Amino acid sequence: MDKAIYVNNMLTKEMIAASSYLAKKLEQSGLQINAVFWRYLDDSNIWRLYISSPMVSKSGCKKTYMKILDVIASFPEAEPILSLENITVTDDKDQLTNTFRKALKPYINGPKRLTKEVVDGHYVDDAYIILLR
Repeated sequence: MDKAIYVNNMLTKEMIAASSYLAKKLEQSGLQINAVFWRYLDDSNIWRLYISSPMVSKSGCKKTYMKILDVIASFPEAEPILSLENITVTDDKDQLTNTFRKALKPYINGPKRLTKEVVDGHYVDDAYIILLR
């Protein structure tokens, strides 16, 4: 696991691939996931991966991060990984996650990039949706 992905102000194919792989492995581990998306944080000039799971409400952020860390630790040596410092876990009450789910879920069935769009009254500077349920 020595192939850490560098996350900065550009969304790369490597970031998308690593986050898609992580989402797949999290689901295979039994973690229920309702949304996975990258969001550009203009004030920090960096991308952040958001993972929405009911586990956050049930067990808390710390246990959810520990579950994610356990899954990342099981990755094959050659698999690029994301650092926990680039990941934010949210519950199903998160406003942006709910906005995406309410407004976009009926219309997308795969990855989708949103750039300078208004979604249900909320301005989205830049986001890349990997999974939305």
